[in-house]
Amino acid sequence: MAQLADLPPELVLKILSYLNIPSLRNLALVSHPWHQFFLLHESFIFHQAAAYHRFVSSIEAPLHAVKSTHTARGIHAVESWRDLCRYLFRLHMSWAGRDPVSSHTYSAPGSQVHRIKVDEVVGIIITSHTTGGLRVCDLETDTLLWDLGTDYVRPWAHVEYGNGFLVFDRFGEYKEVWRLVSGPPIAPPNNSPPDIHQLRHREFAEKRHPNPDKRGHFRPWALLHCPEWGRAFRFVYPTLLVGSFNKAYFYNVESAQVIQVIEDTQQIVDGNFMGDLYYVEVNTQHALICGIDEVRAFNRSDGRVVFRMAPNDIPEISQVRVQVPSDTPTRAIRTQALPLVREPRQLDTSINHCFVAAHISGKDLVLLRDDAHLVLIRDYQEAFQKKQPLSAYATIIRIHDSQYTPRAVYLAFEFGRIAVVTTSGIFIFTVDSTYHNPDQKISYITEGSSLPPLPACNIQACKIMMMDHIAALRRVTCLQMTETKLLFNYNPRYTPRNVSPGVGTTSSADSLGDEFFDPMHDTHHDMLFEDDDDQEYGNWTDDDSDDEGLAGEREQFRSTVCISFGT
Repeated sequence: MAQLADLPPELVLKILSYLNIPSLRNLALVSHPWHQFFLLHESFIFHQAAAYHRFVSSIEAPLHAVKSTHTARGIHAVESWRDLCRYLFRLHMSWAGRDPVSSHTYSAPGSQVHRIKVDEVVGIIITSHTTGGLRVCDLETDTLLWDLGTDYVRPWAHVEYGNGFLVFDRFGEYKEVWRLVSGPPIAPPNNSPPDIHQLRHREFAEKRHPNPDKRGHFRPWALLHCPEWGRAFRFVYPTLLVGSFNKAYFYNVESAQVIQVIEDTQQIVDGNFMGDLYYVEVNTQHALICGIDEVRAFNRSDGRVVFRMAPNDIPEISQVRVQVPSDTPTRAIRTQALPLVREPRQLDTSINHCFVAAHISGKDLVLLRDDAHLVLIRDYQEAFQKKQPLSAYATIIRIHDSQYTPRAVYLAFEFGRIAVVTTSGIFIFTVDSTYHNPDQKISYITEGSSLPPLPACNIQACKIMMMDHIAALRRVTCLQMTETKLLFNYNPRYTPRNVSPGVGTTSSADSLGDEFFDPMHDTHHDMLFEDDDDQEYGNWTDDDSDDEGLAGEREQFRSTVCISFGT
């Protein structure tokens, strides 16, 4: 450190503010004086590092405020800026396929799981089932906390959850709304009160689960009646969107009131209908409806169609390919980072395709076509204004399997990450891998010449290895993504033998200079294997059942598998 001996500490700290976490780790190991300097200024150095990696929105933000913005339960163990950098950087690298993952299967929800919802803050997992019923289990201990019986909640019930509110459907035009007992006190709605059936089955559930603290317990909140049969519904707190064939109904679940109706969603535009519904999505500005003929975005302010795209008529935009790798048989679940290849457009228009799901996360929109093509639109609201061609915002991601054409199964999009289940495997795409790692250099292999310009995107891809059985993948009916976990239902017959039947563990913070500060490797250690996020084509329909139910009862088994990142 002799060359810096004459510099004041303030200037040295300013220089260090331009270094990423791996560089800081290496510098701390250069010599004893540097190590002592890091120990003396540890909090300030890693506070700066948190700002460099965008783990904080402002350098002025205190540690407790930053922790409160994260839902991951492991964040509670963070006690310093150094711990925060360690935890979040390892989490980011793990999602990118460059750090180990752990996995386990939940037993409390049973083996006939249909829908999954997770609340990491409260620490619960909610499941509906192919045989009926609804269960609430502890996320950490895998114990049953509360349930509604199979004689009450219908088989294959679609479930939505957010901010303590649980929504599921009855047969017909009714949607039940329940609320966590442990939620903050608010006045119950004056409209659409719970009916006698909800109140009675709440009493039955309380008798079955007489826990004094009532953790994971729900109480009836409202019974919503839609004027017509809903083809699909989606809940993003506080708004529930129910899409019928030609209308979109918006409810505020707290007040249990209809707050908006968009009429004539099937209006003919340029000679085209939207077609029968597959999926709906909602946020404060827009409602998206996936029809068999095209996807449409409606302004919630005035009901206008502001965006539409037909699956067989996607505009000329850039395309990248991710190749399904050959899976080397191992006994462990792992993630593998995959290269992306720029290629000429190869969209098959010889058969009629459809968009089966659409999801908004932050400023970005992703559409999933039935042949495992993703259309990612960055800054979608600006794209909707059509000030520039769509090619300035959008990229097609083609999942390619050399053996057969993969089919789309399920989609999730949260925390800047896209997760998609196809018949060729489970893939994760980090939309902007440089966001938390500004020094990450993204380069694409290029095939062909005269390719359209690639919009500013730094997509990184990885695949969940050893979860590749096509029969199990095509029967996945839910994929749920949290900040640290990926949960889905999967036939236990095809789960690798070493998937733990218990819950996973979280690594604790370790000393300065430990393995955390060298996560930039590509070694993949063998580890145990909507709505938010409930993105599946159709959300729920009358046909929401196993189309091969006669193939054998064992083929219908679906256990809840959880992959934990950043462990």
